[in-house]
Amino acid sequence: MLFRSRDFEFIAVVLEEGGKPSLLASYPEMNIDKVLNHTNHEIIYQEAPFSYSEFNGSIIIAFSKEKINTTIKALTQPIYISAFVFLIISIILFYFLANQISRPITKLIKYTNKLKEENYETPIMMLASKSELGELNNSISALQDRLIDSRKRNKELTEGLEEEVFIRTTELQLTAE
Repeated sequence: MLFRSRDFEFIAVVLEEGGKPSLLASYPEMNIDKVLNHTNHEIIYQEAPFSYSEFNGSIIIAFSKEKINTTIKALTQPIYISAFVFLIISIILFYFLANQISRPITKLIKYTNKLKEENYETPIMMLASKSELGELNNSISALQDRLIDSRKRNKELTEGLEEEVFIRTTELQLTAE
């Protein structure tokens, strides 16, 4: 069955006999005046003319706008709900992905701030990644090692310089006496 009775208001077959319309059949049963009266704005009328040998006429189907809107709402509501659920899931995934990306960057920033404060002994987390973050991590680790070595060399030079100054001062004092 193409249509169910609840899908439309009425369906009618109207024949044109000598320019005058006559109702051949309608479901539900109605008179010709009601079938041809298209002034109700709550109903959508669709007319399809036909011609077969000596028969000319049209098929008229009337649909309720309210039923059409209800059907459209029933069809689109799952789409809207699915889109909303997809949006929420996308936001949650975006949050976790952004967090995964920013967490190593945040840790590197904290670590470089400790280096800036001359706290060179803080252990750095090692990223096993070959990405840009892994390269940055390796560069900061190498910088830490060089800063520690430079600090040790400066300390040794400073101590050696202090000892040299002490020796020279003692020599000058002995020479002056």
